Amino acid sequence: MKPASGMRAEAPPFSTLILKLTAFCNLNCSYCYMFNLADRTYDRVPRCCETETAKTAVELLAEHARRAGRSAINVVLHGGEPLLWPADRFAALFESIGKIRSSGLAVSVSLQTNGLVVPAALLTLLAEHDVTLGFSLDGPEAVNDQARVGDDGKGSYRRVLDSMRQTLDRGFPPSRIGVLSVVNPAMRPIEYFEWAIELPVRNLSLLWPIEFSWDSPPWDPGEEQLYRQRPRYGVWMAAAFREWWDRWPEQIHVRQFLYTVGRLIGQAHHSDSIGNDFVDMFVVNTDGGIEYPDYLRAHRDGGSRTPYSVHRDDLDDLRANDPTFRTLLRLRESIPAECRGCQNEDVCGGGFLAGRVTHGGFAPETRSVLCHDQMYYFNVVRSAIQPYLAAMEEVEAGGRQ
Repeated sequence: MKPASGMRAEAPPFSTLILKLTAFCNLNCSYCYMFNLADRTYDRVPRCCETETAKTAVELLAEHARRAGRSAINVVLHGGEPLLWPADRFAALFESIGKIRSSGLAVSVSLQTNGLVVPAALLTLLAEHDVTLGFSLDGPEAVNDQARVGDDGKGSYRRVLDSMRQTLDRGFPPSRIGVLSVVNPAMRPIEYFEWAIELPVRNLSLLWPIEFSWDSPPWDPGEEQLYRQRPRYGVWMAAAFREWWDRWPEQIHVRQFLYTVGRLIGQAHHSDSIGNDFVDMFVVNTDGGIEYPDYLRAHRDGGSRTPYSVHRDDLDDLRANDPTFRTLLRLRESIPAECRGCQNEDVCGGGFLAGRVTHGGFAPETRSVLCHDQMYYFNVVRSAIQPYLAAMEEVEAGGRQ
């Protein structure tokens, strides 16, 4: 039933918890939004999340989902570097998650790691509890080690790749391991895929850069129109798509590309840069503080912080009463006016969330600063799949006759 005129539909419930297990790391990546951009929250919270805080956060989401009639939730273990969390705390957390699962609520658990060290005993525990692992690698060694370095300035590539191979050698299923790469236009797309095809896993995610906002755009002052003609990141992403589409679609699973194609052919895929129908996640930091998604912390110190805590607040109240969470949960309703009527309105939905920041704050009514990049990329994908779209339209038209 549609709401009465003038009334807004109720915001959907949260489904995903980003749980910060640690507020420190064993790498010092130059583009890191946790430690090397504007936010300094890590200086004001405990280095490690207490076990009870972690368990409370998961149970808070579980109860919220039960009241909303949901059958599944997602928990993403994050940091800092989550694998630096004490092993005994992992065991206690997974015991608690096991009880939630036994109650009938499905709990999907993933862990995002820099992959520098994966302790063997902990790996066994992760495998037992069906955890999915995401390793961060930006490409071949020379590319990866431009940004992903230790405090000593030395690159991480060889150690991370060795760690991934050891993880597989210990019997961890390759289908539950993925690689996340931040786009680096200095690398040729063919170089990226020739590297990727040699990896021991085949699941990849390509990420738009998070450091750009309207306060810090990807073009030099006064050169937006010039940038629009050939947007650096969009040109790279489009060329990477064409390389993948022409040569690698059956060998390499690239989530960004599959979601884009899916959305264009009418599927309901959405993410932080595709669709943007809703952002039904919340973050819990090591002190139990409930935060907005990490996209907002890159541009202002405390940009993701809220006054809420898992120890005293309820997610139903946040869903109903916090303006930012309400907007994120119904993000499609806030699509910028200048985006309406664009041929990419549905697949883009206003653009990459991190780029919809201005004056240090989230501005949902503002299109993403990466609009030119995403427009270029979406147009190339649309052109590539146009014969398939035309064929689908013919089939649908025939079915209506």
